[in-house]
Amino acid sequence: INPRCAAALFLLGRTDAALAVRPAWEEALLARALAHMGIASGLEDLLREGEGGEEADPSGEIFDPTAEDDRIAQQAVEAALALDPASPRALSVQAAFRYLAGDEAGFDGSCARAWEADPVCGDMFYWVARRVEDPRDMRPAREWARRCVERDGRHLGALLLLGRACLNEG
Repeated sequence: INPRCAAALFLLGRTDAALAVRPAWEEALLARALAHMGIASGLEDLLREGEGGEEADPSGEIFDPTAEDDRIAQQAVEAALALDPASPRALSVQAAFRYLAGDEAGFDGSCARAWEADPVCGDMFYWVARRVEDPRDMRPAREWARRCVERDGRHLGALLLLGRACLNEG
């Protein structure tokens, strides 16, 4: 690039700025998908007013996704994958979505793609554990969290969930 060409430097600066915010776009899309799956991700602050739909209700009420929730979650995951088709985080959310929708073959396929990009990725198990977490019966959440910890022994969220589940059992 010619350093004397102001237009080239301007475009280069805009490209760098766009690439710098790209991870935030992916985070916001994944937060939106997780919110519509009934999973509190901790990324809700990335959702703008009116875009996130209903977040997971912490009062203990059971989340019952609608067809519209499924459509929005699927679109958000596809948009995140359009930004980076090999993103283990986006593939993990896609895998969790597919499992919760009853598509076990799709779950296995998304897991395999995520593990190609990151062999220790266990986020899909963590998201499913968060979705099936029930204070009255923590066994399903414990098993999913255990699978996540087996894959990634340093996954703090899964370790905390596993500890809570064990404490809950007594």
